[in-house]
Order: sequence, then C-alpha cells, then structure tokens
Amino acid sequence: MNCKLCLQDRQLQNSHIIPEFFYKPAYDDKHRINVLSTLPTEKNRYAQKGIREKLLCEDCEQLISRWEKYVCDVFFGGVEIKISHDREKVVLQNIDYVKFKLFQLSILWRSSVATHRFFSMINLGHHEEKIRRMILKNDPGEPHKYGCIMMMIIDESKPVDSLILQPEFLKYEAHRLYRFTFGSMMWLYFVSSHTVYFAHKNMFMNESGEVIVFKRKMERINFIQKFAKELLGAGKLDP
Repeated sequence: MNCKLCLQDRQLQNSHIIPEFFYKPAYDDKHRINVLSTLPTEKNRYAQKGIREKLLCEDCEQLISRWEKYVCDVFFGGVEIKISHDREKVVLQNIDYVKFKLFQLSILWRSSVATHRFFSMINLGHHEEKIRRMILKNDPGEPHKYGCIMMMIIDESKPVDSLILQPEFLKYEAHRLYRFTFGSMMWLYFVSSHTVYFAHKNMFMNESGEVIVFKRKMERINFIQKFAKELLGAGKLDP
C-alpha cells in the first residue's frame, strides 16, 4: 500500500495520529483509556491504546517521530527552554520553531488523511496536499501559514492533562478553524489562504521560538461543559 506521506508503495506502520505520550495521563492502572460517547446507542468502553491507522512507511514514521520526541521533551522535560507565566498566559521561549511547527502540522495533516470516525470532521481539502509537501520537505512555512493558537485548560489551577476530545470544525472570521483537545491544551488551527490578514496572527508561534499559551478555566469553556452535560443526561458520567 502507498504511504500517505511519501506516496511510495511500502509496508505501512500502525501510526498514531495523536502521539501516544499524550494519552498516558488518561490511562488507568490497567493501562486502559475510558472512551466516552454521548450517543445513546454507544456504550462507554475501554481502549488499550490511542487511535492508530496504517498510514505511514517506516521512513516517514521516523521523520515525524523526531518532531514528536522534541515536543515530548518540551512538555515533560528533556530540552532546555525558558518559561514565564502570569494569570492569563504561559510564555515559552527558545522553542525550535521548525520542529514544533512541523509537529503541529503533522497532527493536523494525519487527522485529515485518517479514516477513523474520531477524525471525521477534519477535512483539509486542497490544503491537505500543500501540508503534505511542507512536511515532506521539512518546511514549516511562515508563522501565519496554518498557524495554531494554543490554550491551556485549567481546573483548580492545574492543567487538565487527561482530556482528549474529538476534533471539530468551526468557522472564525472567514477562516476555517479546527479545534483539537489533548495534552492539557486546545490546539486551534487556522486553515485558509488568507491567514496573513488574520487580525490575531501574533498569537501564533513565531520564528524566534516564542510560544504564547493562553490559560482557560475548564468551567468557562462552553463546548467542554456542553459535552459533560450531555454525558450526564445520557447517564454516562458520574455527577
């Protein structure tokens, strides 16, 4: 079968779309993830691994895994960065722009080429091929090009690191917006051909290696509260 990235006919790996290290905080003591659904026909269930698909050949898997390793070190220690914060935000400095941005793009792109229903709302259209070429060429593009705004989800002053929700498609100021929730973050990807004119593009990571992560209290995030209420109404979540 053809690799989705290099397009060569090669043996495919069982590739994660969202990296495994982001699932670890959600595992119980039996290494299981509790998978919740608001659908009345679908029961809560456990999974032993994060979602994987036959997408990439070994060489392309290794290409992306280098960026994943770097981001894992940023989140959990292993690379020297500068961190400052206040009530509203966390500022990361000395980030490797190329590695971090390509990691962000790889999540977005893999979600679009994946066939699993969890990623059914991610459809990049003609941008899918553009991002594929950027990834293959190690080209992160300019900050506004498929820029991503990151927001940390806080509950009682602590990051909520065990929450992984289905990615969603939204519209914002004539831009296509894809919202991911994992790794204690909301990752807001802006996908359009005119993000250079986006009024808030200074919120994207810049080429000097500065990332601004805005803090948001979980009880004030409407879509998370809506999801919780639907689970409660379906009898699938303890009060």
